Amino acid sequence: MAYNNKKNKSKWGLTAASVFMAAASVFLPGPDTEAADYDLKSNFRYLDIQNLSEITNRNALKFKDHGEFLRQLGGLRPYLLFSDTNHGNFTLQNFVADKRFIGPLAEGGAACLAVEQHIDWQDLVEQFKNKEITKRQFEDGFYNRIKDYFTLGNPREYAQIQANLVAAAIESGIDFHYVDAKEQNNEFHDPAFMAREKELMAWVQKERGKFTEKADSLWRAEGVEPSTRFNLQNPNDIGEYLGILWPALSEDERREFYILRDMAHDIEYAKLRATHDKDLAERIKAAAHEAEDGQKSCAVWFGKSHGSNRYMDKDLNEHLGKDQTLRVEFYVDADDYEMSRLKYGIAPDLPDLVYLARERIVLSTPNTPTDIKLEGEVVPNPFQAMKLFYPDRTVKDIFIDETVLEATGFESHADFLFQIANAKTYLFFTDMNHFDLRLRNFTADDEFMATVSNKGRDCYAIEAPENLQFAVEQFQSGKMSENRFINTFMNYLRTNDPKAMEEVKHAAHLISQATKNGIRVYFVDGEEGKQPLNPRIRIRADKKVAGKIHDLNKAGKSCVVVYGGIHGDNSVLDKDMDEHLGSEDTLRVEHYINAEEYRRLNAMGRGPDLPDLVYLMEEKIALTTPNTPKELKLSGKSVPNPFVVKPFVKLSPPTPQ
Repeated sequence: MAYNNKKNKSKWGLTAASVFMAAASVFLPGPDTEAADYDLKSNFRYLDIQNLSEITNRNALKFKDHGEFLRQLGGLRPYLLFSDTNHGNFTLQNFVADKRFIGPLAEGGAACLAVEQHIDWQDLVEQFKNKEITKRQFEDGFYNRIKDYFTLGNPREYAQIQANLVAAAIESGIDFHYVDAKEQNNEFHDPAFMAREKELMAWVQKERGKFTEKADSLWRAEGVEPSTRFNLQNPNDIGEYLGILWPALSEDERREFYILRDMAHDIEYAKLRATHDKDLAERIKAAAHEAEDGQKSCAVWFGKSHGSNRYMDKDLNEHLGKDQTLRVEFYVDADDYEMSRLKYGIAPDLPDLVYLARERIVLSTPNTPTDIKLEGEVVPNPFQAMKLFYPDRTVKDIFIDETVLEATGFESHADFLFQIANAKTYLFFTDMNHFDLRLRNFTADDEFMATVSNKGRDCYAIEAPENLQFAVEQFQSGKMSENRFINTFMNYLRTNDPKAMEEVKHAAHLISQATKNGIRVYFVDGEEGKQPLNPRIRIRADKKVAGKIHDLNKAGKSCVVVYGGIHGDNSVLDKDMDEHLGSEDTLRVEHYINAEEYRRLNAMGRGPDLPDLVYLMEEKIALTTPNTPKELKLSGKSVPNPFVVKPFVKLSPPTPQ
């Protein structure tokens, strides 16, 4: 960017720059093309999940409010394509569904707004516009149309957002159009799509075999037999198993590894989308023509992937005309951008601008047209101020001497739980293996719920998506059946996987047991929690979850917290969830199926922050650690320490290649 500074103001003059990452054109197969014909290294997209330099090396402008930015966009191009980077982030949706967003667009010259919703729901918009129905009636009508399949959160809240969006457009004098094709919303459930995806996945699994063979050889070189050390049906084991592999891969191999990860789904999705965006562009052009007045433009609010060339080399903005379109990706804030980058990677076609709503900062990219002139305050690039780092996720050489731990045996789980239930403000159980339902059943069965309830606990905060809290509340209040809850959860996950169904049924069982014992369940995990490998986002995520639990405590709730072990062992951060809750106020218990599972999960090292107690379920044994509070005295039968009877064997961690 070149700048002309005027009293802390700047007008952008953006110089041409080469695109940071070359957009790989996606090879879309014809009916006779075999999966093995794909040239992975040149014909399929590559999402770089590590490199931020396409954003971090750009200058930034800040605005006093959103209107100052949006008013400047109105007449820059016939089509203003605003990329919705997360349909399920209602903070982002509420930002757009507001007169403070729509009004400045209209003032800047935007004459219409085209939105990614069913085109055959335009009747509701017209009725509202013509004052045939009220805003509440529009909301009710929209809710009734989405309630049975909406997967992104509370359908009532989303209907309110849509009502606010349409109302803001009408009040601002912008012509409003729903332009999405109804049938496209069911593409993931199309039997033909799923069948083709299954065929491709079989080929992908075969190609992945060379990576597993390489990992096997690396482990064997360290004296570890993978077939007995790892259960590759368990995602926790897979993560550790591949930990030794990544440092040994070349750049080309890493590239191919990521391509294979998503390939089967994306190729089939690309074929579905190939004609979809072309049709969308025609409907948007028709809406713009209907509202056209002089040089005024049409704003478009659509999902990010419709403009990022993630699935094909010609996307919605190309169909509208690249020289006719200005594409702006919207994020809640810099953290939201980084989380999206980690989750989805960086698509080959960068946007023209990136807008961080909370910071009110816009960033250019190498694709920003050179004729774009914006005025705002010059500020430091927020990404340059971040210390981005990726800890070594290979296994850690951190051990404790289990033979010195004191062991106490109990007649029943209830006997143990009764003694610790009120030891601290928060009773924090860390689930050491999410994917073993025996572990999760321990904290979900009637014995556990009844015992903690008898000790006054009336709150159960769990690592599950907060977007589904509305369904939890309806289920607990009797307004939603168990089957409806399960279907809502599965729709949210967008999967028919039997293992996922088993876990969802477990969640329903947990809620039923809690309700029976007078305990309210709270799903408290946010979007940030899905990115455990990024330390800065994890700090924010754990702090945010701890804040929700603190709020429950302030409201008079006495909470049991059940979360994954990594949120308490400081293996990634030096301040984890229990520290955010308050170490002095929290009793953290790591629970395992048995001593053998403890040996298996910790044989290659463990996080540096020891729990307050270790509980072995099958043996009904609690082990103290050097972190056990001195005032906590357990009463039970004297039993041998299982790690003295059978010494704990520590394996040497592998040396990264």
